[in-house]
Amino acid sequence: MKILFVTEYFAPDSVIGAVRITKLAKYLSKSGNNVSVICAAHAKRKEDVASLKELDGIRIRRFGEKPNTSQMSEKHKKKGASVKSGMRLLNILPYPLYTFCNRVYRKLIFPIKYHKDAMYNYRHIMQYFEDHWKNERFDVVFATYSTLASICAGKSISEQTGAKLVVDLRDLMNSHTLPLAVRAVNKQIQNRLVSNANIVLHPSAAGTKQLKIMYPEAQNKIYTLYNGYDEKCIDTENRKNSNELVLAYTGDLYSGKRDFSPLFKAIKVLQQEHKYEIRFLYAGVEAKELYRQAAKYELEKIIENFGEV
Repeated sequence: MKILFVTEYFAPDSVIGAVRITKLAKYLSKSGNNVSVICAAHAKRKEDVASLKELDGIRIRRFGEKPNTSQMSEKHKKKGASVKSGMRLLNILPYPLYTFCNRVYRKLIFPIKYHKDAMYNYRHIMQYFEDHWKNERFDVVFATYSTLASICAGKSISEQTGAKLVVDLRDLMNSHTLPLAVRAVNKQIQNRLVSNANIVLHPSAAGTKQLKIMYPEAQNKIYTLYNGYDEKCIDTENRKNSNELVLAYTGDLYSGKRDFSPLFKAIKVLQQEHKYEIRFLYAGVEAKELYRQAAKYELEKIIENFGEV
């Protein structure tokens, strides 16, 4: 079977969306399928170069150019520095002002940037396909969300080639964590995708159930496909039995919409009733919001903030 993956995130990107699609492509190829991938050239976060060594036989083509910091103009370097300075400034603001600025960004600026980036990358993906693979025949096009660009481009390529369309909704497109302006547009796009897809996938049973409730007419083509990991990726040597409980979370708290208060409440009970040493490891840009939620239970000290990694 000839399969085309259309995704923005793929190895050596190390974000979880890249891991999911990279593993799927890897094992579909090992099962004897002819696998091709269109993905973005830029890596998100730290590169996992080792993952590329396991993808022999997969044709990978990247749209866009990966920036070379040594050749960047002074203008772009200054722009990048000003963005980082702005993020640091936001995190040192008093909490009420921090919350206000964050909400203004999410409600007014983020929707514009979100759809502008989507249109820009959609054109790049389609242009690459037109220039290189327009005359190829694929049996299946596997399109994944996020991002909006990749899943819309996958749908367009499926329509052009007559290939079956597999829609991978790793995240629901109308998630409550997105601003209303984004959810409204995404819901309409999601409706069309589910209607036109041959198969719809979600990585959790709960998400699959939610999709079947939302789209009862499409229940027979909605399935759960869990994230998969190689056994060698699991660290079994450094495990130890102790009284230390380590929790970890990475990513956004969506201006407080993701509320950890029930977890902190449970941790407080554990500390009072048992002799556990508890650590909460956080990596992301909303540590201030996490500290605020922990403060309700006097648990700020258990948080170790690694910032954006």
